[in-house]
Amino acid sequence: MRYLLLFFTLIILSSCDKALVESTNSANSPNGTGGSLARFTLAGNYLYVVENTSLKTYDVSNASNPILKNTVQVGGSIETIYPYKNTLFIGSQSGMFIYTIDNPAAPKYLGAATHMRSCDPVVANDTAAFVTLRSGSACGSPADGVYFYSITDLLHPALVLTLNLGTPYGLGLHDSTLFVCRGINGLSVINVHNIHAPVTMQTITGSDFRDVIPFNGLLICYVTDGIVLYDISNVANIKFIKKVLNS
Repeated sequence: MRYLLLFFTLIILSSCDKALVESTNSANSPNGTGGSLARFTLAGNYLYVVENTSLKTYDVSNASNPILKNTVQVGGSIETIYPYKNTLFIGSQSGMFIYTIDNPAAPKYLGAATHMRSCDPVVANDTAAFVTLRSGSACGSPADGVYFYSITDLLHPALVLTLNLGTPYGLGLHDSTLFVCRGINGLSVINVHNIHAPVTMQTITGSDFRDVIPFNGLLICYVTDGIVLYDISNVANIKFIKKVLNS
């Protein structure tokens, strides 16, 4: 039944361009779940949407009557939003911005990390944030890679490592395992328990990988021709489940 529900959701997702629909862990939880390329996310009773320069907050406690509660000017060329606990990580073409949603109706700026102009999906956990930068795109980064930031101090995120990795797109984080989509070059599985010394465990090939969502032991992969599901309950033995092709 869980897989069937995901399939119906993912058919909708596969019709989207860069945005992936988000799902909350529970109705009252501040946590959201979604892909790193998403432009909107749900957390509790609030919907957060990033536009080119702003972050908009909607109260959706009454789903038939969403109410715009707040608009925050973040910066230029905003591209992605990723929720973790009571924090929003917002990716732009020039950096990563961190906002707290301790007051969910009014996100408040905490800190930022800037870098060269580049496409900027981001995921995070309690202590680290991970950002992909890709060359050869409209964003204009000169080199491919994954940036590792320490966020033990959310007010001052610090770059600790740049992992050279070709053609990175979206990424997902499950415990201490980072999944990095690399287009036609596959899906890299990286142990990031020690962010100063990451270990690439394997690269899964066979599809054009663009974004991923780890969800309850599943890895939901958005690929150019549909959705691929993997069992990641044991990351040392990742198992293919099913591929759902675009109609």
